[in-house]
Amino acid sequence: MMNIESTEKLLAYLPVSHEVKIREILESMQRWERRNENHHNEKRDAERGAYETWVAIVVPVDPKHMLFLTPTNVCAFFQGRNITTSGMSMIGSDNFEPAVMTDDTPLLELGQLVSLGGPCSIGLPDNNGLQMTWISAEVVRLRCAQEDCTEVGVRFLEKVPADDPIYEDAEQLFLHYRENSV
Repeated sequence: MMNIESTEKLLAYLPVSHEVKIREILESMQRWERRNENHHNEKRDAERGAYETWVAIVVPVDPKHMLFLTPTNVCAFFQGRNITTSGMSMIGSDNFEPAVMTDDTPLLELGQLVSLGGPCSIGLPDNNGLQMTWISAEVVRLRCAQEDCTEVGVRFLEKVPADDPIYEDAEQLFLHYRENSV
């Protein structure tokens, strides 16, 4: 396990599915999409573009629904798939493990992090991967991608200030994760 520290305000969770497996799933989905692009007449508000970079997702967690002792925020990492001006699609592991294992940090299933209609914030790294733009979002789709991974679709709601301490911490956790995982 990588040496990523969680903070007082934020717990870091890492995907259990290996990045290579997630990348293979992403490539398989792209092949299927190319084969079927003329067979489906999807009406979209905005043109979709490839966005195949890792993103951070921050989710508020209520202890009533979890094993956490107090309300907290969880930061997890997802593989981006595509993006429009109104939302994006990501591939997430079905299981996440805490970056720092303690009695208060259980293993999480994807459904414990995100749910249809649930809130989240998405951190989109810039081209250099050094800064992030944070956007509040709503989960609008959860679809099994392949074994152990799920496609997660979100609708963007509004840009959020990156100077919030939670997002500053999430950005540092994300940068540390990316430095140590590639």
